[in-house]
Amino acid sequence: MAYVQLAENERYHIYHCLQNRVGVDTIARNLGRHVSTIRREIKRNSIEGGYFPPGAIKKMLARRGGKNKPRIPNSIWKLVDGLIENEQFSPEQISGWLKTHFGVRISHEWIYQHVFTDRDNGGELVTHLRHYKKARYKKRYKKQPIAQRRSIETRPIIVDTRERLGDWEIDTMVGKGHQGLVLVARERKSHFTKACLLETKTEAETTPAILALLEPVKDKILTITSDNGGEFAGHETVSEYFGADYYFAHPYCSFERGSVENTNGLYRQYFPKETNFTQTSQDQLDLATAKLNRRPRKTLNWQTPNHVYNQNALAS
Repeated sequence: MAYVQLAENERYHIYHCLQNRVGVDTIARNLGRHVSTIRREIKRNSIEGGYFPPGAIKKMLARRGGKNKPRIPNSIWKLVDGLIENEQFSPEQISGWLKTHFGVRISHEWIYQHVFTDRDNGGELVTHLRHYKKARYKKRYKKQPIAQRRSIETRPIIVDTRERLGDWEIDTMVGKGHQGLVLVARERKSHFTKACLLETKTEAETTPAILALLEPVKDKILTITSDNGGEFAGHETVSEYFGADYYFAHPYCSFERGSVENTNGLYRQYFPKETNFTQTSQDQLDLATAKLNRRPRKTLNWQTPNHVYNQNALAS
């Protein structure tokens, strides 16, 4: 099989694992890569101070020497977005920080243009700038950071191994034109899935829906992992109710919630992307869920999620 260049999200996964002192063998296993690929990436693309994705990408592009490489890689823009949204760095601070610590040259004017382009496309980066003037722009909903969120970096390594029952991932699957959505929960070891319909993507509706959806398996919940969507802002209530630890994946790292992302894809066999979930009944969703739970899986040695879940539930 031909070698496939590491993707941006894989480099960020390597970075976060190294920061958490995860071994190279485990990183390779998580990414489905040969261990020599990971070792070579770290050795060839580390910069002064260690391994960092933007620096790694810059070194890779420099070796490639391609004429069509972008002036600013997408990985840099993603980093810029994160620094604005999560840390409220100003464009000038970002420009200086990248140049000083990583040798990445990007002017603050370019960053401002990036922010205003994002605004014109409906984005909200501009609302995170210190000198943002509300009267100058259309009033938009400003995302609030989720309080007391616990990063996936602190999640026990055993969750990655899928050795035990009780580690769940949750996500929402949105209908066409944001018309209704589905709350999906999947157990990592057995692939056992539960789902329910929601009307709105809000914390006020999502939190009680999570409690009701997982109530029947309350004694088989050890951890829950989700993305950083505002609908999951009630994580502390969920954690306390189930006596489980709740973790949030890194932005742009959907592979860290690979189980539930895969399940969303399986649901699309029954509910294509043009589906309006406001016209879907819970009975229809339950039927699709039942079919997924009795479908044999290669990763389960052709056992079904129902069988593996029930077998492990009885044993625990």
